[in-house]
Amino acid sequence: MFSGENFFLYLVLNTSNKHLIKQQEKVMKKLRDWIAEHPEYLGYVFLVAGAIALYAAIVDAEWLFGSTDESITYSGSRQFMSIDGLVDFFGRKPARYIVGFCSVLFMLGGAIWVYWKVFYTA
Repeated sequence: MFSGENFFLYLVLNTSNKHLIKQQEKVMKKLRDWIAEHPEYLGYVFLVAGAIALYAAIVDAEWLFGSTDESITYSGSRQFMSIDGLVDFFGRKPARYIVGFCSVLFMLGGAIWVYWKVFYTA
């Protein structure tokens, strides 16, 4: 089934994957526990993510909306699963408006979350 070298690689890779999975589970457990202890900080994450997306929409950030080069097309990506799909389907400027609007909603949700957790559940 395995030669000596392949079997050794299988053991090393299999062991390291198990180690990485255990490490990931530890990190996720710590993160869940931390969010359970400090739920108001989750709202701050929404605020920051919304602010970054709004800034990207205002300055037409290439890292979010893709290249401005007209020769590059995303034909076949007409899916709304990514920003590229929005840009391909609606065009760049409407996609920027959609992302800007959604980022404002994201920030509004984060602000409501923080307000609710700080002032009503204290």
